[in-house]
Amino acid sequence: MQIVYNSEQFYVIAYPAEEGYEIIDKAAGRGAFFRGDVALRFRDSMRDIVAHDPSPDTVDEFISGFDIALTQPAVYH
Repeated sequence: MQIVYNSEQFYVIAYPAEEGYEIIDKAAGRGAFFRGDVALRFRDSMRDIVAHDPSPDTVDEFISGFDIALTQPAVYH
């Protein structure tokens, strides 16, 4: 597990062994886990965004596009 992005709004966590990514919306308290092709497209898109405009506002805007998929309650330990 590796935190690859952390803003006031979102966490993005990579799980290399599972080839997946988890997105957590901190304010909403919900998230999603992506694997396979979706995870690969997400990773590639994140790399493109960061390469062109790595500002937190731009990255948060991109991640907020996944809002409809963030349906699992986030439980903090």
